[in-house]
Amino acid sequence: MTNFWLEDDGSTPGEQVRIECVRELFRVRSPIQEVRIVETVRYGRALFLDGRTQSAQSDEATYHEALVHPAMLHAPEPPRRVAVLGGGEGAPLREALRHRSVERASMVDIDPLVVEACGRWLPEWSAGAYSDPRAQVVTADAKEWIQGGEPLDAVIADLTDPGEAGPAADLYTPEFFRSVRERLAPGGVGVVQCGWAAVHQVARGFGPVVAALRGLFPLVVPYSIHVPSFAGPWGFVLFARERLPVLDGPATDDRIANRIASPLQAFDGATWEHMRHLPRPLAEALGPAAG
Repeated sequence: MTNFWLEDDGSTPGEQVRIECVRELFRVRSPIQEVRIVETVRYGRALFLDGRTQSAQSDEATYHEALVHPAMLHAPEPPRRVAVLGGGEGAPLREALRHRSVERASMVDIDPLVVEACGRWLPEWSAGAYSDPRAQVVTADAKEWIQGGEPLDAVIADLTDPGEAGPAADLYTPEFFRSVRERLAPGGVGVVQCGWAAVHQVARGFGPVVAALRGLFPLVVPYSIHVPSFAGPWGFVLFARERLPVLDGPATDDRIANRIASPLQAFDGATWEHMRHLPRPLAEALGPAAG
């Protein structure tokens, strides 16, 4: 097949991302969203939902390790009960299960078709996580699921981007984050991905999410890392039910050595130091830190 260009959905005002592709492996419109898996020229296989890149083979470890491990390592006691909200590729579940302490990790995704398609076409993303006896895969709306059940030590929110219409539109609100707070056990921690970490995009997602979390949690740490397949720096927010100390690089490396069972590809203490020290214009746009 002649190479073709896949453009994003154009929902970002004034900007558009185009990715050159070799072939299309899978495409279907589920009752929830359009699901598309393609082979790209630069990034390998990639998952798109409603026209937006969700993860790509070449740098998915960079994204998913940055998403999962800062929160879980900040838990004062090694987390035992973990929830992954979204994350249908299975990679956040894979990363959560690296922690020796985890007894139950529940992945809650609203679209079973995404889980099935990624299991077939992107099996390296989950890397056997679905067959781990500690894993539980739940088809449900995270907004409803989070409102009841056993207390959680960590909540990992790998949802579609804030500021967009779609299945995750109601999962970036103060009401939803309040439900997360109520579900967290003492010492519980969480993280949410927030889209582009660029000053001109702050009002679109990163800023409102940080503000909502600062109104509910005593520890809120925004951070970012460059993800090439996402065409720029990507934002995340670590939060905790209690005021916990923010780990420095050596303390992060120490907890990695003691808590994580297998080697990481992209995340370590030095990377954490880099991620949490935001460029001054971005830090000023997000406002004073909490915690």
